[in-house]
Formats: sequence, C-alpha cells, structure tokens
Amino acid sequence: MRRATLGLAGILLAACSATPSASPVPTATTETIGRLVVAHPPAWRLVRGPPGPADGRAVPSFYLMTEPIANVIACPTIADDGTYAGCPQPIDALSAGGLFVTVSPNLGLMEPAPPVTNVIETTAACRSIGGERSLFATAAGMVVEACLRGPRLDQAEAQVRAFVLSLRSAG
Repeated sequence: MRRATLGLAGILLAACSATPSASPVPTATTETIGRLVVAHPPAWRLVRGPPGPADGRAVPSFYLMTEPIANVIACPTIADDGTYAGCPQPIDALSAGGLFVTVSPNLGLMEPAPPVTNVIETTAACRSIGGERSLFATAAGMVVEACLRGPRLDQAEAQVRAFVLSLRSAG
C-alpha cells in the first residue's frame, strides 16, 4: 500500500511540475456581427454581406467560408426582365473539404427551439461550386444555408450544426 501511495505521489508531482505545456488550440472563434454573437471554427473566414436594399428584400448578412473570395459581393442583382435575381455567390468553387455558409435575415420562416439543422437535397447553387451536401436551418432570426464538399462531410456537418446552435442575440 505504501509503495502504491508513493507511486501516486510521484505521478502527481510530475503532473504539477513547472514544465511548460503547449498552448491550447482554440476550438472556436466567437464574433459579434451586428446584433448576433456567433461561434465558429477558427479556419472559417467571416465575410460581411452587402447592405440590404431599401425595399426590405433579404440579402446575406454574412458568409463563413474556407475559400478565398473570387467575386465582388454585389447584391441585390436585378435580371434583364427587371425581377430580383438574388445575390451571386462570392466564391467560384469549393476545394476538397471546403465549406460555404450563407447567413441571411429570416423574413418569416418558423424557427424551432432549439434550432434544427436539416440535410436537404443538394441545391443547384451548391452543386455549381462543387458542393456535395446542403444544410438548412433557421435560428436567432436568421436563415443558415451551408454547402459542404468532402471528404469528412460528417465532421463538417457537425461543425455547421454547432455553429447554428451558437447563434444568439448580442443584446
């Protein structure tokens, strides 16, 4: 028994020594964007969306992505026939393991509590940039649309789900 106690004391002493340990790697970056507080993986880059039009149409408030911006964020766009054509995506393609998330104001969709993130049929916009999985959620007055490209789709999906659950009011 005494030998076991001395062994345990030695382990505890070694664990409490002054040897410096590596700094912990942050698991999330927390940011305030307008009236929202969000948490996302550090590898996701935040890009603010364009100012909304005066007529109240929803344009993206911000994007989160793993890719560099390829296109100027010009929104809203009007088609040749004068109709609202939405907002072009600011990226051309997702690289392997890439992710692109669009967050826009919710103009009336139901928001379950707690938020639910659904895997939906891969959208044409997602497929056009090489995406393989689309996700959709409403939370904290926002609509979240995510486009993922493998490998590690399940890991990326879990990160999007955690992001959606992190959305909360800053005030």
